[in-house]
Amino acid sequence: MKHAIEAGWRWDALVLFDPPNVPPPDHPLYPAMAAFEKRLVDWALHRRRRFAVIDELRQEYLGSRATARWISGEHNLMARSVLRKSPDGNGYELVCDPENEAGIYAQALTLNLWPRASEFGGPVKLIGCDPNMKVAACSANHALAIEGDYDYSFVEGTGHLLQVEKPKECARLTLEFLARHGLV
Repeated sequence: MKHAIEAGWRWDALVLFDPPNVPPPDHPLYPAMAAFEKRLVDWALHRRRRFAVIDELRQEYLGSRATARWISGEHNLMARSVLRKSPDGNGYELVCDPENEAGIYAQALTLNLWPRASEFGGPVKLIGCDPNMKVAACSANHALAIEGDYDYSFVEGTGHLLQVEKPKECARLTLEFLARHGLV
């Protein structure tokens, strides 16, 4: 988003899935979204980084309330995707160090990502999680869509990881948008 606005448009279109839009500090949703990002930072900093086998992380995902809506098989795919063999040969470790992941979440508070759709140099669609869920990111993206006049859809019954929760619905919305712009 920042590149498209600040460095110039280089795409035929952009589809934004639940981006880390933190409203300006004077916005009514700022406190909830800032708290959400800070919880992600804390979670990342305290997450386990080493596993004897990939299945240990899969089991953690299966037992987590945050991943309860993931479709069958995604827990295993995600565990395999975020782990690599440890260089010392003892099990597996996270590909992204927890400190780096936490830094990514912390940066969301500094990015000033609250642009109007018209600031982009081409067609842009915002696809968010269900604003009826009690997740700050869902409410923030819904507000951005309204305030920024976006082509917007949300995926009912999803949280922040909507592409893992309802991938077929996300793909359908993407293809519909691209077709409207002659890109499929």
